[in-house]
Amino acid sequence: QDFARVVGKIERDGRAVELELFLSARKDVYPKTLKIQKVTRRAAEFLGQLKIVLFSPESMEIVLGSPYERRRFFDFVLSQIDRGYLRDLILLGKILAERNRLLEAIAQGVARSEELSVWNTQLKEVSAPIEKARMAFSAYISHDASPLYTEIADDKRTLEIIYKPTLPTDRADEILEKMREREVQYHTTLVGPQRDSIQLFLGGKNLQQGASRGESRSVVF
Repeated sequence: QDFARVVGKIERDGRAVELELFLSARKDVYPKTLKIQKVTRRAAEFLGQLKIVLFSPESMEIVLGSPYERRRFFDFVLSQIDRGYLRDLILLGKILAERNRLLEAIAQGVARSEELSVWNTQLKEVSAPIEKARMAFSAYISHDASPLYTEIADDKRTLEIIYKPTLPTDRADEILEKMREREVQYHTTLVGPQRDSIQLFLGGKNLQQGASRGESRSVVF
């Protein structure tokens, strides 16, 4: 068959909710359709309808992988509990696409550096609430996860999450001005939420620089 359809019913707030996912490999049919109560919805509206806890081998990348994996984990969780955060992420993607096109145009000599001002303002405005939400989530996880790690792993070392934004609100203008030449050179935005650092420490040890499989598994749990 050239299509797949998955339908499930969940109970939320005392009422039944039907969720449907339709996938098609046919060229004359839209490749993916999401429905809630038989009504087609956007992916942003579908996200968070069915909340589950899933552990897979790929989950280890949250600890052992690149900063991108930890940012993706943060974004996935925060987008389900805060629709405003999801809207900001979507807007960030649009701003970055336009800003990167302008950077390339500046490098090619068909646009002026002064034109970055508008996109810099928008980048700062959308970055601030994302930074605030990630900072709060880091503190929340650090506070709650450390005692849980001790219970799971029988290890009294403190688990800590350190979040470092690349475009902190109080230094945004200074950083954007400093990075301008490099960004034009590389045709891409080098600072902002899409470049933020999220690190995990266990007893002061940076887990990205040498965590065992057992430590990584316990941290993810």
